Amino acid sequence: MAEKEAETKLPGVIDYLRRCDTDEQGREVIEYLKKKGELGSEEAELLLRQLEEKGIRSFGTRKQLGHYFREAP
Repeated sequence: MAEKEAETKLPGVIDYLRRCDTDEQGREVIEYLKKKGELGSEEAELLLRQLEEKGIRSFGTRKQLGHYFREAP
């Protein structure tokens, strides 16, 4: 049971970014999480720099709707 609980987690900033289609959407996600206090200024700057230099796919392949249902054992 503990293993199953460990697998269940709230999505983090990278999870949200991997759902984005465009760099602009990624920028909006980062700014939103920063505004909500879920992301610090320093981390936001690092993510924005990576986004600017390498693009949204540098955070990983896009997660499609239902990703976690397909990945579940």
